[in-house]
Amino acid sequence: MRIGIDAKWYFFGPPGGHTYVHNILHSLAKLDEKNRYIFYVRPGDPTEDPALSTGNVRLTRLSPSFSLIRVKYALIKAARSDNLDLLFTQSLTPLTRRIPCVITIHDVLYKDFPQYFTLWERIYFHFINKSIRQANFIVTVSNYTSERIKYWFPADGSRVMVTPNSINERFRVLEPGEELAAVRRKYNLPSEFLLYVGRLNARKNLPRLFRALRQCSYDVPLVCVGKKDWKSEPLERIVENLQMNKRIIFTGFVPDEEIPLLMNLATAFVYVPYAEGFGIPPLEAMACGTPVVTSNTTSLPEVVGNAGLLVSPNSEEEITEALNKIMGDAELRAELRQRGLLRAKEFSWDKSARVLINVWEKFQRR
Repeated sequence: MRIGIDAKWYFFGPPGGHTYVHNILHSLAKLDEKNRYIFYVRPGDPTEDPALSTGNVRLTRLSPSFSLIRVKYALIKAARSDNLDLLFTQSLTPLTRRIPCVITIHDVLYKDFPQYFTLWERIYFHFINKSIRQANFIVTVSNYTSERIKYWFPADGSRVMVTPNSINERFRVLEPGEELAAVRRKYNLPSEFLLYVGRLNARKNLPRLFRALRQCSYDVPLVCVGKKDWKSEPLERIVENLQMNKRIIFTGFVPDEEIPLLMNLATAFVYVPYAEGFGIPPLEAMACGTPVVTSNTTSLPEVVGNAGLLVSPNSEEEITEALNKIMGDAELRAELRQRGLLRAKEFSWDKSARVLINVWEKFQRR
């Protein structure tokens, strides 16, 4: 089969989307010698990737950058020109039923938690709703999201399959050395600190985390890695009002290659959002051997299992108690470290890619 893939996030994109697209497409290229792939990247993206050493993939730029027009219209023309048998897209389907389409839906949080999204995002999500109904097959990243898709789109439940997220191989336990020391110097990090990595928006529940940290018995700083997002909150002003300027450090954007280093250096990783479709950062932290505190809601329990401390994102007291536990008990941290390493090994991009290859076979038999 000739399979065209909307690879708009292959080189750049939102953290979760980029991680999924980049890694699962690598695994597809590596594992599937039978089918041929065309990765449709954005204008200005490279058309070569040294990491794709197999001969079954071609990278092709597709204009314009605006996803709605590119996928809905330009992808149809490209699919016909390239004589495709199947399309695999992210969130949106093209306006055609002549070519079967498999779509990835990363979450439907906008249906359950509309208060965390802007008006523009809610308008955009209208097109995602239509795409879910139109797609021949739907893959998603967690059992939680699968169940929510079936809830909101009950007629489509039989066409949903789960391809869990995983982690890049650079997220692993690192031995102490100059590389770690250089990152510690670069960000002026103390010997012990808590770490948050993710978008800085209302859904991530950072103000409550800051207030919980203020009540923590241990004078440990929190390092927040990430960029401000739509529906972001005035975090600097909140920190100033809490008089925690010296305890909360905003790094802004951090290069991808430095994230595993920060996770290795952190005493614990703290991530207590209200809702997630999957939640890659806690999984990445566990793969680095870093103990995790995370929310007990939506998809996060199925990601972390018994390998982290789970708390209600709505309870400042529970978050504070978990911070006290993890900072005050070295044996607990060691236990969570081992559990986390084992848990992270259960996730694999190759496993998820094989699920997709099995999906392709359903269309070959038609």
